[in-house]
Amino acid sequence: MASRGPSAIQALLLALLAGAALATSDIEVESAEEARALAAQLVEAGGDAPYRVTYRTKKVSAESDGQGWQKTVTTIVTTEISNQQAARSAAAANDGGECPCACPCSPPPSVVCEPPPPAPPPSPPLYRNATAPPFPPIPRPTPPSPESEASPPPAGPPPRFSRTVAPRPVPPPVKGSIVGDPYVHGFQGQFWMWKGVGEREYKLLVVGDGSRMDGTLGWGGLKGKQTFLRDITFKRGDSRTKTELVKVGEKAWAMRVYADGKMIESPYETAELADGTTVEPFDVNTDNSFPQAVRINTPYLRIEAIQRFPSRPAQINAPDYGNWLDVFVYVKRALPEPVKGILGATYAPPPEGAVGAASTPMASIQFDYSAEEEEKRK
Repeated sequence: MASRGPSAIQALLLALLAGAALATSDIEVESAEEARALAAQLVEAGGDAPYRVTYRTKKVSAESDGQGWQKTVTTIVTTEISNQQAARSAAAANDGGECPCACPCSPPPSVVCEPPPPAPPPSPPLYRNATAPPFPPIPRPTPPSPESEASPPPAGPPPRFSRTVAPRPVPPPVKGSIVGDPYVHGFQGQFWMWKGVGEREYKLLVVGDGSRMDGTLGWGGLKGKQTFLRDITFKRGDSRTKTELVKVGEKAWAMRVYADGKMIESPYETAELADGTTVEPFDVNTDNSFPQAVRINTPYLRIEAIQRFPSRPAQINAPDYGNWLDVFVYVKRALPEPVKGILGATYAPPPEGAVGAASTPMASIQFDYSAEEEEKRK
């Protein structure tokens, strides 16, 4: 049944008050205010019959066809308020809250309104220590009182070692050498190429007590015009030791070591001369049965001579390249003055334990050759 107007509404209310059982009724009013007022009256009157109170609203709009606003469209919107919705709203208002349903407030009678789901737990902080308490303040040292400043600190235990260290004496010059074809390394760091003549003996080191070391150069190299140190002889008093390289066969070379004229054949045999000089042949590369190096020891010198071999293919294939001696002279203590010779000219006694300068500059070391020797070197 549909009714409209105040008379119809009043008749409906009277029927409800009288307890009449009416069918579903649709009541149409003019505005939303009238619809809400009527719904409230129906709730107060009671009754379980479903009633719907509706009202219509006109919405007018215009459409354009591209040349101007030509067409007007009227839309009638129907809004419905049921008596069940009004009853729920009134009950919620009496309880002091809103409708507890999460669903619309006009469900059919068979639908049970369930409570809303629980709220999700709060999300964790972006950083692990975002909610951590602040760091405690850094403790500051307490400033000393004037009394403590005035009193000296207590004396600690005495140091275990004294900080005063006696200066070490600077050792004398350590090493000089003659190596290769040949190059001289002086006791004071000098370095130059020695342009000697083959098959000639030179004074390498002459010491003030009469000890001396002589050396003989030999020809060799790719074209046979280079010079190498092929033997050395060391004399001290009545003792004499000699180390030489001799050619064995076409290309092989062997070291021969003599102590007072007697050859030392084994690299594991040591000879001691009458003046205390020791001669020790030894092997530097492999476990050979013949020596490849020798060590001569005196109270103030140690001399080492080592046999060297060519290593490059062109040197090995050259029939006259040959082997040579690398000689190293170690000074164990100050040498008796004067000290002369090609290597001895670079020595200077250490003043009060310090290393001195070279007694003879490199530029002053000269060699005089005869015309025959110069022609042979070309």
